[in-house]
Amino acid sequence: MSWRRRCLARWRSRFVTCRLPEEQFAATRSAYEQLVQAGLLQQLIPAQAGGKGNGMVEMALVHAVDPSVSLTTFATLLGLLPMLLGGSPEQLQAFLPPCLAQSEAPLAWFCFSEPGGSANFDVAAPAEGVRTTARLDGEEWLINGTKRWVSSGSGWDGTGADLLTVVCRTAPYPGLTHLAATAVSA
Repeated sequence: MSWRRRCLARWRSRFVTCRLPEEQFAATRSAYEQLVQAGLLQQLIPAQAGGKGNGMVEMALVHAVDPSVSLTTFATLLGLLPMLLGGSPEQLQAFLPPCLAQSEAPLAWFCFSEPGGSANFDVAAPAEGVRTTARLDGEEWLINGTKRWVSSGSGWDGTGADLLTVVCRTAPYPGLTHLAATAVSA
């Protein structure tokens, strides 16, 4: 039996006794940490960003044993994706090292869905879509809005994930598109 199967089997026996979603999420930490230490998160990050860019098959194997831990891993990759695709070198340097370090249990989350729905994300008001806004105030962005289904956004200890990538409207700021993914550190 592989170490992944043994690790996840031990975790699964603790997980099934949890009644609340928060308890179930907290119960995944040990298995997630072991996967991070084994390099799975590093494997999922593209090589040009310092990762290995070859871990999707590994994640599928983890998912076959237990979906909860692989979904937390996938959610972290999804939270990093806007930065991996369009982040500045400074942003990559600020946010990627914990995910490449093979230690701890770094979490990133993609904050997209809103209470009114986000299927028509780029439709202007009064239609439903992304209504969360961000405006530049000096050198900081002020975000105003509500997101839903930010599952591990609470982080392991309830103080927030290491990185939240928040989809919001930024217009009418020069040089920016109407929608942006804004990196927020905990």
